[in-house]
Amino acid sequence: MRKPLVGINMKNYINTRKETAEWLESTIPLLENFSNVDTFIFPSMGTLETTATILANRSFGFGPQNMAPERSGPLTGEFSVESIIDLKANYVEIGHAERKNIFHEEQNQIAKKIKLALDAKVTPVVCIGEQIQATNRLDLKAALQPQINALFREIALSEWQNVVLAYEPEWAIGKAVSADTTYIENAHQTLRDIIREIGGNDSLVRIIYGGSVSKENAAEIVRQKNVDGLFVGRFGHKPQNFADIVAIVSQMKG
Repeated sequence: MRKPLVGINMKNYINTRKETAEWLESTIPLLENFSNVDTFIFPSMGTLETTATILANRSFGFGPQNMAPERSGPLTGEFSVESIIDLKANYVEIGHAERKNIFHEEQNQIAKKIKLALDAKVTPVVCIGEQIQATNRLDLKAALQPQINALFREIALSEWQNVVLAYEPEWAIGKAVSADTTYIENAHQTLRDIIREIGGNDSLVRIIYGGSVSKENAAEIVRQKNVDGLFVGRFGHKPQNFADIVAIVSQMKG
């Protein structure tokens, strides 16, 4: 049984230590009754140490929104996996669409980051998604399979169980409406098919959906068999909204 998972990516919206501390201190008490759901936050990079201090010895996971493809070295401006370990962070976001489209991250770099995170026992939350809405399952598989093949070529099949896939169709990120639930379920099933076809155990891999998630659509999305949780964006900036989504996932998947 895969444990449900709900995360939030703050991007560069909540950027001060004070605001981040207020969000965490307001949110943590609201999650006390939902131990059957794992939760995590990717705060703004400048607030990671504050986040680490507040979440020390708590079950609420955290980590940076990106990391360097090498453990250390002349990589000015990057965030090292050594810093992730030092902060006792347990997650790292890798390959978000904005990193690829704005900062031109390439698949070979992302693949190295995934391997580096796994070697460090940090859970990589790997963003996967197509740029253009597919019209059928074959087109969807044709868009997703090359990404999986390229990004995970360096990891052992036994390590798939330590990966979280965040399925985020790029055409739905930041929009008013998410992908429809049939489309989402088809995509999650397709990802499991691809993992199984390359020899991985898809039944152990958690796949969560991100892209215009709100409490209005959360229940219908996580009702789908192959969806293990949700990856929340701006809707979760209000602590009660985030907690409401966790409550929905707890009820639907508990």
